[in-house]
Amino acid sequence: MKFGVIYARYSSHSQNEQTIETQVQECEAYAKKNNITIVNTYVDKALTATKDKRTNFLKLIRDSKKQRPKFEYVIVYKFDRYARNLKDDVKYRDILAENDVEILSVKEELPDTAAGKLMRNMLAAINGFYSDNLSENITDGLKTNAEKHLTTGSLPLGFKSCDKKIVIDEKGAEAVRYIFKKYVADVSITDIAKYLNDKGYRTSRGGKFNKNSFHTILTNRRYLGSYTFKGNEEADVLPRIIDDDLFNKVQEKLARNKKIPAKSKAGDEVEYILTGILRCGKCKKLMTAYGGTSKTGKIHRYYKCNGVKKHECDKKSVRKNWIEDLVVDACRNVLTDENIKIIAKEVVEATTTENRDILKELKSNLKKAEKSKANLFETLKLCEDDDLRREFIAEITKENAIIDDLKAQIEKESNFTYEKTELEVMFFLSQLQKGNVNDIQYRRLLVNVFVNEIYLYDDKLKIFFNTSNIPAEVTVDLVDELGETEGVQGCSTMTKMAPP
Repeated sequence: MKFGVIYARYSSHSQNEQTIETQVQECEAYAKKNNITIVNTYVDKALTATKDKRTNFLKLIRDSKKQRPKFEYVIVYKFDRYARNLKDDVKYRDILAENDVEILSVKEELPDTAAGKLMRNMLAAINGFYSDNLSENITDGLKTNAEKHLTTGSLPLGFKSCDKKIVIDEKGAEAVRYIFKKYVADVSITDIAKYLNDKGYRTSRGGKFNKNSFHTILTNRRYLGSYTFKGNEEADVLPRIIDDDLFNKVQEKLARNKKIPAKSKAGDEVEYILTGILRCGKCKKLMTAYGGTSKTGKIHRYYKCNGVKKHECDKKSVRKNWIEDLVVDACRNVLTDENIKIIAKEVVEATTTENRDILKELKSNLKKAEKSKANLFETLKLCEDDDLRREFIAEITKENAIIDDLKAQIEKESNFTYEKTELEVMFFLSQLQKGNVNDIQYRRLLVNVFVNEIYLYDDKLKIFFNTSNIPAEVTVDLVDELGETEGVQGCSTMTKMAPP
């Protein structure tokens, strides 16, 4: 039996969106049609585009790991814009995939939404690229601050800003010193995090510590008093938290530990960039991280079909590096000069149209709400019955709340303007074309932006790009790449590459 949950977002003001009842009913009908038993329904009111404030969505994410009976699917009415950055989108998709859960849409069957995903992912990637590299006004301002050793943005744990100057935050500095000392003393990361959380310490962002909280802290040279901007470092210009001897001991230990991979579900901490998008060609289930250590001590990394894990499929595992290299090469092949021009034009046009349509709908809803409020006021003036007057006043109060909500959303959408030209998008894509194929961040970016889904069969690989609904097919020799063997590299031949 297959189990699933429903996730719905409720908008109290939109006149064109489906009501919450309709969304849930359609999701239930979809589940019934696909023989999925619904075990829970999660509903959030859609006030903002910021996913992390959605209480029930985050509960769903937590439940995907522990709820019993274990659900395999999250059914939504339509794929929605959870947030305006690629990081969140990928983060939650990967968490669900790691928990063997996939998202199904009633109205949008993948890869039919490929163009939309490309637009969203490209937008997030380009905004990040320009934010980091090409925003001259911001960069000039940061440079001025850097020359004065003032704050240029968020500060690491242990520091705070006072009149834009960087000073020590004593409580945070205590946590930093504890982390450095205990790490050198071979206290486990888990125990360090537990101690800090139990004592009420929090990260620089106000969250609890976990195993991923410490690497940036342990390698941050600001704790030595150094100030770095755009690769230029000046020593002894900031208040020092850690002495040179302790800092150097930590770096030596980090270097040693880097050679000894930490254990995880796949046998190490290496990133699997195809998580959530690589599927078994036989049973269509996701293929996720898997691995182990041979008798010689060598770590082998694979993608393994989730159906095999449940004894529902006989698909053999495939070597991680081999298939990731194939996909990265295929992504780079998309970035021809001709395709770059086409993609840039479509992204700018699609984003401009989307933003304009959203604003148009919000303004239309605001106009209707204000008209409704005005009508209520006119009726209230003529009403002499006290009970009815109270009802009208209550209705006016509700309309005021709706109007305030709509105005806030209009302001948010108005501030979100896509100001990149086709030339700027083309420049971003040309830089992407020249990236280092061995750089994990570059590889991840390529895959996240361009790849919608991948299906691995015994004799071929089908890659559905966000640039086209026609898949690129790669004919592959998987004999040496399947299963837990030590075979040599297989061969691959691109037989068909779809244009955008």
